[in-house]
Amino acid sequence: MKKKKGGFTLVELIVVIVIILILAAVLVPSLLKYVSKAKKAAAISECKEVVQAAQRVATDLAEEDVLTSVTLNDKRPTILKEADAGGSFETEIQFEDDTSEILSFEYLSKSGLHVIFDIKHKPQVYIEEEDPTLTKINNCIKTASDYVIEWNAKKKKGEIDTGWDREELTKNAVKNGGLLQVTDSQLKGASKKYTSPLYWHPYNLGSTDVESPPIALFANTSATDRGGWSAQLVYVDGKIYEGNKNIASWRTINDFESLETWLGENNFHQIN
Repeated sequence: MKKKKGGFTLVELIVVIVIILILAAVLVPSLLKYVSKAKKAAAISECKEVVQAAQRVATDLAEEDVLTSVTLNDKRPTILKEADAGGSFETEIQFEDDTSEILSFEYLSKSGLHVIFDIKHKPQVYIEEEDPTLTKINNCIKTASDYVIEWNAKKKKGEIDTGWDREELTKNAVKNGGLLQVTDSQLKGASKKYTSPLYWHPYNLGSTDVESPPIALFANTSATDRGGWSAQLVYVDGKIYEGNKNIASWRTINDFESLETWLGENNFHQIN
């Protein structure tokens, strides 16, 4: 009788492959979920170490009677070193003047997760599930665009009898939670160090009477008003541009084309 040759038949190979695929479909999501959970736990633990280090530094500065926002935030590299953290601060550290207690900051872990510390939040340290840089800027732009649409609707109904002023966008942002602060990650690639916080100011490009008014963002040091229409940074179409100096005359910009021309004439260059 003829002996059967060794090895798998085609049918047997197909069966084995199907079984492997089924096991992978069942096990891989669980494995990825476990890895993600472990990564988040490590990032939160990392941020807690940074909080403790920041508090120690703030307490020391307070005891020396030199605690200010500038002196504390200048110590951020020292804080990261003391915490043995491989990440970076996304925002300035906020603290209570009377008690020197650390109140809040945003942190980018060494694994790339955005972690928030907020003493008023439960839990106080938590993961920002989405990229906050993109999410917050997009929300800022959408809020400004919606406000333009709302204003224009009221104008058509006769509820407003004045002409449109772009400064209204800054006023609206300040009124509803404040202007969005420029984060450290947004300044990566900048050619100079900014000693004062910068804030994004919304600015509509072109007509208000359109379905989705286009919005660009300009950044300067003012957190309460338009800041003299000066711009140190510009955010448009997902890109951040930096100027060599404070530039005035935003009002000459009426659309994307004139903005592009303005950026070139004023020596702005992309940094992010």
